[in-house]
Amino acid sequence: MKLEELNIADGRITEILSRPGIVIIKFMDWQEKKWNIIFDNVLALQCIGYENEDIAEVNNRCSDDFLAQVKKHEGEDEELEGVKCYSFISAWKNEAVLKIVASTTKVELG
Repeated sequence: MKLEELNIADGRITEILSRPGIVIIKFMDWQEKKWNIIFDNVLALQCIGYENEDIAEVNNRCSDDFLAQVKKHEGEDEELEGVKCYSFISAWKNEAVLKIVASTTKVELG
């Protein structure tokens, strides 16, 4: 399943698992169904207050300042082509509580 097909609204991040190059987000949707959101070729991760936050949406704006920082750190090379900054937006604060810079995602039942 693609990330765009998952109903993110009013769901919650329950856990974050990280290994070199891979991040797995354990996510519970508003119907309490559990999902694994898997990010591959991960270059960076930033978390600020995601605990107990309802998530309104996930966007993948490539012009994000965080993505620009990562590109500056990594250097502009071919490996960075196709990477996006995925931002999990809080339903109540309307700001990103989790950002992941990665090239691919997939969603599986948890």
